[in-house]
Amino acid sequence: MCEINLDGFQGWGLDHKRKVIFIRAKTAKAYIKTFSEMVVHRKATLGQVESTIGKLNWLATILLQARIFAPPLQWLLNKYKVCNLDGKLVNKMMKVDLDIYMCNDLRMAVNLLKNNASLPAIYTVFNFYRWPWAIDGTTDAAKHGGLGWIVHDTGKWASVSFKGTPAWDLDQNQAEGLGTLSIIRHIAPRARESKCIIRLEVDNSAILAAVMKQGSFKPRLYAISRAIVAVAAEYNLRIYTRFVESEENIADWPSRPEVDNWFEKFCVSAKHHRGPWGKVPIYPTDEVHVSLPELLDFVKRRYP
Repeated sequence: MCEINLDGFQGWGLDHKRKVIFIRAKTAKAYIKTFSEMVVHRKATLGQVESTIGKLNWLATILLQARIFAPPLQWLLNKYKVCNLDGKLVNKMMKVDLDIYMCNDLRMAVNLLKNNASLPAIYTVFNFYRWPWAIDGTTDAAKHGGLGWIVHDTGKWASVSFKGTPAWDLDQNQAEGLGTLSIIRHIAPRARESKCIIRLEVDNSAILAAVMKQGSFKPRLYAISRAIVAVAAEYNLRIYTRFVESEENIADWPSRPEVDNWFEKFCVSAKHHRGPWGKVPIYPTDEVHVSLPELLDFVKRRYP
């Protein structure tokens, strides 16, 4: 299915209504055994690491949050692997140490497998996501600027300057990720209570991928994307993103609080906001106070 709207080509989608993705009980037991043994010994061969990465990526098709467990193991493999011309691992018997964070992640993967369903049954996911409505928002950030966002239906917005804080040293993707995390944390309680999805407009492809794929393999974005996944798991959220061009991103102005008259420009931009199917004006109302130190601490606490 090709989706086309007023913004142009949006990408390809698949109808999963009749598709069943599953892991058989005996496979789940084998995964649990393998992961548990690696945790006990805190060592593994590169061949085992490579195989575990594959298992975690496959597990992520069933249990979406499992995707955040794979990147540290992938970076460990990349550090020591030697491949032949065909790309096959030739030093697969080389043993490497697994640090405490990798072991903790493997324990979490075991818990997910044990608690998702009864082991005698087949682990099955039917992709029926029929939500009554969505809470929409737009988020943006500027390196050496700040973060900004607005919730469409309430008009509540935030603008936070990075000046004089540790966030000043973040790269563009990290800054965008921090803004996305901030608006998700604000919306999450209402989304859980209303049993609806969250839809965010973003103008950064790395953030779009990190949210939709439940984590990022980019080392500098990993901790923030992991925090986003943690919030989604805590509140049982489904979060979707829609790409918008930078010049159409209405949250651009609140992400630049050092610019003169930015709020007036923000209000004008929001009034002329365009959704997927046409003009959808938004009217800023109350400012939401966001504690940048608390937000950064939240990221650190969610990174093992």
